Parts: sequence; C-alpha cells; structure tokens
Amino acid sequence: MSESIKIASIHVENFKRVELIDLVIPDAGLVFIGGPNRQGKTSASDAAAWALGGDTFKPSKPNRDGADFPAEVSVTLSNGLVARRAGKNGALTVTTETGLKGNQTTLNSAIERLALDLPAFRKKSPKEKALDLLRVIGLGAELAEREKAIEIAYNARREAGILADSAEKQLAGPERYPDAAKEESSVSALAQELREIEESNRLFDKEMLSEKTTVSEVDDLKGQIAGLKDCLADAETRLSNTQAWLEGKSKVDAGPIQAKLNTAEEDNAKVRANKVYAEKSFDAKAFRITHGEREKDVVKARAARQALLDGAEMPIEGLGIEDGELTYLGQKQDCWSGSEELRICASIVAKLNPKCGFALIGEVAEFDLPTLRNFRAWCEGENLQLLATRPSTGSECNFIVENGRIKAADNE
Repeated sequence: MSESIKIASIHVENFKRVELIDLVIPDAGLVFIGGPNRQGKTSASDAAAWALGGDTFKPSKPNRDGADFPAEVSVTLSNGLVARRAGKNGALTVTTETGLKGNQTTLNSAIERLALDLPAFRKKSPKEKALDLLRVIGLGAELAEREKAIEIAYNARREAGILADSAEKQLAGPERYPDAAKEESSVSALAQELREIEESNRLFDKEMLSEKTTVSEVDDLKGQIAGLKDCLADAETRLSNTQAWLEGKSKVDAGPIQAKLNTAEEDNAKVRANKVYAEKSFDAKAFRITHGEREKDVVKARAARQALLDGAEMPIEGLGIEDGELTYLGQKQDCWSGSEELRICASIVAKLNPKCGFALIGEVAEFDLPTLRNFRAWCEGENLQLLATRPSTGSECNFIVENGRIKAADNE
C-alpha cells in the first residue's frame, strides 16, 4: 500500500496578514501554527487551503495591506506535487515530481476536499456525519433498507399503540353494573304480562263480589224456600259455577312485574353499558397484543441493522450509527468530548480518501496540554498529519507567527 499524501512545506508571501513565512511540516502528528490573535497564524492555514482547494477557499482580499507585490502561495506535497498561486488574480500552476504540468483536477484527485476544511465537517449535523461515514464503509444503500424496515415496523407499532391507548381510555367511559342482567328485558312483553295479570285480578275481584252477592241471595232465598225453590236452584247453579271457576285460583300480586316495568329502561341501559364495556375491553386487549407484535418487529429490524453495522470496518473502534445519527461508544455527538469529536471527524475524513493523509483542522484552543499531547500521539500512531492553529506562543506550537513572520517558540 502506497504512503498517503502529506503536506511537505508551505510558502506564503504577502497573503492576508502574512508578510513572509516558510514552513517545513512534520510528516505526521498534530502540527500547530501558534501566535497571538491577528498576527497571521490563521492566514498561513488559509493560504494552504487556497493553494490546494481553489477559488472556493480564496478570500475576498488575499493581498496583504501595504504589500508591494500580489500574494504568492505555494504548497509542496509529499508525492512531489507543487501547487502555486501567484500574480494579480492568483493564477494556479501545478507541477508534478517529474516536472509535468497539472491543474485543479490533478489536486482534487489526490486530496480529500473535506481535508482542506475539517471545521466545516465538524459543523455538519450528526445525521450528515453518519451519511459520510456510510459512504466511507460502503453501506449507504443497504443500511437505508434497514432503516426503512425499522421505520415501517416503528410506524406499525406506533399505530397499534395508539389504537390500544385509545381503546383503553374508552374503558373509563362506560359504567359497569355487576348486578345487571345479561340481556335486556322486553318492555312490551312486561307490559303485556302486567295487563294479563290486571285482567285476571279484575275477573277475580268480580267473581269474589259475585260470590258474596250470591251467598247473600242464597241466604235470603232459603228463608223463602217455599216460594223461591226455582230461584234457589238458579242461585245454587250460579254459585256452583262461580265456585268452580274460583277453585284453585288466587289473586296474583302484580307488584314485582310493576317494579320490573318501572325500572326496565334503567336495567336495559345497564345491560347495554356492560356489553359496550365488554366489547371495548376486547378491542383494547387485541390492540395491545398487536402492539406487542409490532414491538417485536421493531426489535428484529434494529437487530438486522446492528448486525450490518457490527460487520462493517469503522474508521475508529466504537463508532456506530443509531437512529440515523453518528455515535461513539454508544453516545451521541452532544455527549462527546472535544478531542473525541476531532478524532472521529479526522478519521472519517481520512477514510473518505485514503490517499490523503492530512487535514486542516482550524483553531484548537480549548484543549489543555495533556489532552494535546495525547491527541498528538494518536495522530502519529494513525500516520495522520493534522495542521491546526492555536492562540498560544508555548512550546506545544511547531511554529509561531507574529507580525506576519516566524519567530521562536516560548519555553513551556
């Protein structure tokens, strides 16, 4: 495998705040251009981006104030490519190690675009970083299918959950009546039964009155037996008939039926309410069972996605993708430390174009010295060259720029 391309040297003259600097860049590690603010350290990094990246990185005012000549910038790469911008319009010339001419396309084929502006990559959203990582490991299309399966399963589970929640909430509406009958009573049948009882009782009362009258008549006629034998015989016949009708009969109590009729509508409402509750209870249980099945589908789809990611070769151990976002050691981006984020971003950019072994990472001011030393050691171990700026004049800086020129570093 061929050695990755690094920046070998940078020459900057009359560019922005730089008057003249020449930098020989270490082959690997964290390389700092330090110095006070507004002295030219960032200009040096910007010059390298312009030389290698083209007009996208050209500042609106490249020429240093008060300079007698236009800005001149050249960057020599470890593979012998030299990119130079000079003249009034900053025209580009590219030469190869063998002296052949090249152009911006020559540079683009050797350099990862994001390596010229790592801060832009760091500013990307977690989902955008995840998409770049998928491009690195070559799983974009396949993982998209896994994500779609998860989305479908999730939506199905969510719909089942909504139905189950709705059905369960409705159980609080209908009242329940444990003592109510299982089926509704027929109001018309009850009314008919009451009418029959009332008619029977009317006849009973009538016959009882008739009996009393007839008994009285019999008593009177017995006193007049001689003259009233025919009347007595007739009365006895009627009495016999009446008694025969009354035999085995008694007056029926209409109270229970009247009571049932009085409460029939209320009782029937309770029966209907119990049936509604039973139906909703059945629906709620069915929806909850469906929700559980959809949950299994979500778990299965997520497991398939994770299995795909587990088999992928990540730029850094511990990197992953969860819910479409980049994760590191199971944590999302808002839980990463600054050094972790920088390490992750640098690794992904390096993987985007393995031929490009460097990156311009912008200002690194928030790291303390132990963190810087650890990060520098990591860069060296990964054979990465990361060029950064730092508002410091300490010995952690490889170069110090003041008043547009290089000066010696302060003691630590």
